Amino acid sequence: MLQAARDLYGKPMQITSGCRCIKHNRNVGGAANSAHIQGMAVDIATPTGEARYEIINALMKSGFRRIGINFKKKFVHADIDESKPHPTIFSY
Repeated sequence: MLQAARDLYGKPMQITSGCRCIKHNRNVGGAANSAHIQGMAVDIATPTGEARYEIINALMKSGFRRIGINFKKKFVHADIDESKPHPTIFSY
């Protein structure tokens, strides 16, 4: 799904976080039940609003149904953890 999103976006994506071990997840302030621990999540740098829009659009067209936006740290989170509410877009 991520490769499909990259293809649709048509430009390189800077992945800032993917699969995390429990210790690293805790050290970066991740949620105890983070989808990153299961290898089901990715964070992608979005330096501009235009990039954020295009990446979110590509992620949704590729089947991602859980998307988080962190405006302060300028990244988008996408995951496929069906144990969490979906479809949804959230900010944090």
